[in-house]
Amino acid sequence: MFGTGDVLMSRRWTGYSAELMLLSGSHASNAAIIVERAGKLFVVDSQPEYTSQPPGLQMNTIEDWMSQAERMGSEVIWLPLKPELRKESYFNPKALVEWISSQEGAQYSFVKEFFAAIDDANYGWPTPFNEK
Repeated sequence: MFGTGDVLMSRRWTGYSAELMLLSGSHASNAAIIVERAGKLFVVDSQPEYTSQPPGLQMNTIEDWMSQAERMGSEVIWLPLKPELRKESYFNPKALVEWISSQEGAQYSFVKEFFAAIDDANYGWPTPFNEK
């Protein structure tokens, strides 16, 4: 059913989750990706320091992640990766898992969240900040 590259979006109408959705205009307060590592499915997401789990980028079994989402009262939607995008020419699951493994435990912060939102691969800042 689930596969590497599938996305889980979730939301809760409490605290920072609701604030994040209202301020960003989003319908979700968390995005996570599913990866397979050593024959087992994991959910990868990042948790801020105010949650009950260790902060930062982490991998949890899909069962543990869904259990936690249910305990917290989250609404979750599954967005499967299109089958044609799973082809090796479009999607490299091995490279994804290697990158995630290299980032596991990286700290989550609102400053990083801000710069991730405005950063651009070519210029470092989006238009209009880099216009001539």
